Amino acid sequence: HILSLSFLIQTVKDPSIALAAIDAFLDYARTYLRGMSAEDYAANVSALVDAKLEKPKNYAEQGNRYWNEIGKGAYLFDRAEREAAEAKTISKEELIEFLGACVGRREGGGRAGGRAGGSWWWSSTVRATRFPPWR
Repeated sequence: HILSLSFLIQTVKDPSIALAAIDAFLDYARTYLRGMSAEDYAANVSALVDAKLEKPKNYAEQGNRYWNEIGKGAYLFDRAEREAAEAKTISKEELIEFLGACVGRREGGGRAGGRAGGSWWWSSTVRATRFPPWR
C-alpha cells in the first residue's frame, strides 16, 4: 500500500523554505510524540476515534460525506468506521516511525512539488506496509 501525507501551503516564499518548515514540523511532531505518555497517547487516539465515529448532524453533512467518496472514486461509505478501527491499532512507536519516513527524501519514498496559479504544492509519498488506510 502507498500512504501519502500532503500539506497544502500557499506562500510567496521559495518552495525550499516551505519544505524545510514541513520537515521541521514533522521533526517536532515526532519529538512531541516521544515525550507523550502512553496514557496521553491512548486518550488522543480515543478522541480521534470518537471524532471519526460522530454521527452526521444533518442530512446535508451525511450527503457531503457520500459525495466526497463518489468524487474520489473510492466508494468507501464506511471510511470513518474503517479509519477509526485502524487508528486503534497504530502504536505510538509506529506513528513516530511513519512521521520519520515522511521527513526529507527517504528510501522508498519521494517528494513532488508543483506550481499552479502562483501557489506551490508539495506531497510526500511513503511506501508503507504497516499503514494501509484499511485492512
